[in-house]
Amino acid sequence: MKSTLASIALILAILLTASCTKGGSSPSAPNSESGLTNAKTEKELKKKAPIPMEVPKSSMTPRERAVIWLQKEAEHGNGRMQYDAGWCLMNGYGSEKKAEEAVKWFKKAAKQGDIDAQFQLAICSKEGIGTKKDPKEAAVWFIKLAGRGHPVAQYHIGICFRDGDGVDIDDEDALRWLEKSAENGYAPAITAIEEYQSKEN
Repeated sequence: MKSTLASIALILAILLTASCTKGGSSPSAPNSESGLTNAKTEKELKKKAPIPMEVPKSSMTPRERAVIWLQKEAEHGNGRMQYDAGWCLMNGYGSEKKAEEAVKWFKKAAKQGDIDAQFQLAICSKEGIGTKKDPKEAAVWFIKLAGRGHPVAQYHIGICFRDGDGVDIDDEDALRWLEKSAENGYAPAITAIEEYQSKEN
C-alpha cells in the first residue's frame, strides 16, 4: 500500500513540476499515509525543479572572469588594458563579439600611444569594422605607424599607395614603403615587390 502511494505521489510530483515549468496551475499534492512518502516526494520535486534563470557568478569561466577584470582595469585608464579589453570584445574572447564597443576601447588606448591599438584602428577604418569605412583615416594611421617602424603598417601603406586607397596612387612611395617592410622581415611585402618587378619586366 505504501509503495503504491509512493509511486503515485512520485508521478504526480513529476507532472506537477512539468505543469509549473509550462506555466500551468499547480494541483494540490495528494495526502499520504506515510511521512516517508512525503519526504521522498519533496526530494524528487527538488531534483525536477526548473533551473533558475540567473546564472551564479561562480559558474563563470576563468576566461570570462579575466575579461571582466581587464575591463575594470581599462576603466581606470590603463592604456594597455584598454587595448586588451578591445581585443577581447573584437574577437569574442570571454564575451560576445562587440566590434563597436571594441573600437571605443581601441580609441582610448590609441590616445595614450598604444601602437597595437592604433594599428587596430587603422584596420577597422580600412575595412569598416565597428566603425564607418574611412580609407583616408586608415591611411593616416598607417603612415604614422610606418614612420615608427611598424612593418605591417609599412606594408599596408605601400599597398594603399599602389592602389590609391585613401591616398593618391604613387608607385615610388608604394615601393619605398614595401621595401622598408620587406627589410623588417614582413613576407607579404616581399611578394608585393616581386609582383611590381614582374610588371616592369
